[in-house]
Amino acid sequence: HHVGHGGLADRTGINDLLKALPLVRSNVKFIINSQIDIDRIEDNRVEVRKGNVKNYWDLWNEGDVFLFPTNQEMISMPFNEALSSGMPVLTTAFDFFKEQLPEDWLIKPKQIMPIKLHRRSMNYAFLDPEAIANKIDEWANKDISKDSELANNLAEKISWKNLRSQWVNLFKSLL
Repeated sequence: HHVGHGGLADRTGINDLLKALPLVRSNVKFIINSQIDIDRIEDNRVEVRKGNVKNYWDLWNEGDVFLFPTNQEMISMPFNEALSSGMPVLTTAFDFFKEQLPEDWLIKPKQIMPIKLHRRSMNYAFLDPEAIANKIDEWANKDISKDSELANNLAEKISWKNLRSQWVNLFKSLL
């Protein structure tokens, strides 16, 4: 999980994830990368790495699955970066993610409602920490080789190599 600077209104989902961790029954290792202080975690399965990295791509050198229990429906660079490194993304079942990912990668929220956040309308999810923990347990010690291959294939569809001409044409049309 990557916290970054925490995001507006906890968009990365760290608070819900921290509530979920004690509920996870499986013996799995968690790596939380953060640029800010987060609550102390009394769980020997959790390693918090605080600080900046020189190269953002180094964030993806270790780990099998990206935990992204976001409370906001949005486009996300870490989502795309995780896929491109072969990491399945376990995330909130927003429509955007439902269109992109297999159902078993999605965490069903208690409720989704439209809100206005900083002059922008968006969908906001209320997640149940138990649902997050259950999804983690469902994936713990699972053979994810096919899911990793799928993550790479999903990333390839949105790669610069495949979308370059569309983006260039869009930018040219704005001139």
